[in-house]
Amino acid sequence: MRLKPEGSLDLSPSDLTTFTACAHASRLDIDAVVGRPVPERGRDPDADLLAELGRRHEGAYLDHLRAQGLEVETIGALEDPDEARARLLELMRAGVDVIAQAPLRDGAWRGVADVLRRVEGASALGAFHYEVEDTKLATTTRAATVLQLLTYARMLERLQGVPGEYVHVVAPGVAPDSFARSSLRVDDYDAVTGRATRRFEAFADSAVAGEARTVPEPVDHCAVCGWWASCRARWRDQDHLSLVANLGGTRRAELERHGVDTRRALAERRHGIGFKPEYGRAEAYLSAAHQAEVQVRSEDAAALQVDRLPLTADDGLARLPRRSGADVYVDLEGTPFFAGGGLEYLWGWSIGDGPVTHVWAFDRVSERRAFERFIDTVGEHLVRHPDAHVVHFGPYEVSAFRRLMGRHATREEELDALLRREAFVDLLPVVRQGFRVGVEAYSLKDLERLHGFVRDEDLRTLGPLKREVEHATVLGTPEAARDVARDAVARYNADDVLSTVALHRWLEAEREAQGVAPKQLPDTEGEPNETLSEARQRVQDLVDALMAGVPEDPVEHDDDTRAKVLLAHLLDFERREAKVAFWELYA
Repeated sequence: MRLKPEGSLDLSPSDLTTFTACAHASRLDIDAVVGRPVPERGRDPDADLLAELGRRHEGAYLDHLRAQGLEVETIGALEDPDEARARLLELMRAGVDVIAQAPLRDGAWRGVADVLRRVEGASALGAFHYEVEDTKLATTTRAATVLQLLTYARMLERLQGVPGEYVHVVAPGVAPDSFARSSLRVDDYDAVTGRATRRFEAFADSAVAGEARTVPEPVDHCAVCGWWASCRARWRDQDHLSLVANLGGTRRAELERHGVDTRRALAERRHGIGFKPEYGRAEAYLSAAHQAEVQVRSEDAAALQVDRLPLTADDGLARLPRRSGADVYVDLEGTPFFAGGGLEYLWGWSIGDGPVTHVWAFDRVSERRAFERFIDTVGEHLVRHPDAHVVHFGPYEVSAFRRLMGRHATREEELDALLRREAFVDLLPVVRQGFRVGVEAYSLKDLERLHGFVRDEDLRTLGPLKREVEHATVLGTPEAARDVARDAVARYNADDVLSTVALHRWLEAEREAQGVAPKQLPDTEGEPNETLSEARQRVQDLVDALMAGVPEDPVEHDDDTRAKVLLAHLLDFERREAKVAFWELYA
């Protein structure tokens, strides 16, 4: 976005997606461009990493197209925009197969498309035209990506008379140096894009004139927004409903429609919500009011307040099996930015009150080894200590185990057995269903005031050190991270493990104090029946034969080896994929 001399704005597809995500952020962007006073703007600390990964992904895709024999031309960063557009039109008229970094414009709209690719079909250029391709790191197509692509297609139509029948998203593939290309039909999304565009243009005109009025609301965009800190401060000053733990946006909007627009106002409805909600059950709003009340009470008393919830047969403390001194406690550190769906790069676990074991993983091979080592360790440990469990906080760890089983096609039977015997114990639902705690979020860190855990690692200085390790890992240079950064992340992970131990002890004491019987777990070792085990063993024997002598690192695989690996994974693919639905029974 930039201000033109005559006072109007040049708009880009990214400006449109910001507006659809948060009109308040869009208004602040416009205020900054036209020179009005705005709050201090922060910067996403992962922005440079994502930009570099984006450049690498696009470059790899262009190399992939060249390897197919296609002619690829890249328009350089020409200072004169008219010269750049003239160069683009020249390449299009010449029918070049692929044009990268293509500058497009249509009225107030301008942007640079990652890739234009020639396809057959009549246009103003002749018997061919171009379609837009966008290289994205995300493995799923988001609504913002669709808006961006359709906006580029509209601008492209100005040059060739047609927008193209499809737009395309090119994401990283599962295998190294592979790509997943998905196509979206322009006519299916054009009307929605047109409406969003018109709304944004009208909003931008109003904002330039200083007439747009917006208020910040918590949305997903907050996670990457530079204005977030100022909005957060404003919410705190206003005692905003977003400060109430576990209160979602839909229920928050329902409360505001009925004049309940602050945390203290909600707290006053503790014993009666005062209206019949159009969305959801009244009990959910009373629960939110109770949460608001205990937070307000904690704030006024300058001390953490905790209310015990009524006991039920199956929830809260009733979810806890008897604590064993041999219980295993686990916590994972992961980054979503590693190619191919993220990486679990640090595994930490302890046995009972023992020391924390750490295993680092900086690539797919070491991630698989870490997963196998943990599952094998737990399996052997539970044979020796059948009364032990695997204790964690929140759903992340078990979800990661399921994901890694599918990704690496390993330890399926062992993980299946752990799930079948209900070996995993998640402490988060125990807390949320058993207590109202005067905290703004039921995270392990926030709850440490509850169970009295004091961390060894200073969280105020951790952020940059943790990003140093994660960015180096994602860029394929883990050795670039300093020892001081890795040591800090290891201490942070150890604190998470030990804090989970302390929370479990506190909850066990509460369970005994309230006279709640421990949960009785299935009387099973988690093994499938004998016939099923024999069938799976026959499949495994074939897999072992195919994988014999195959290097661990996929980079070392030639075409024959890749074919063997693919065949080995296909042998049990459908049953493995269907497993996810069955696992819901053991969640």
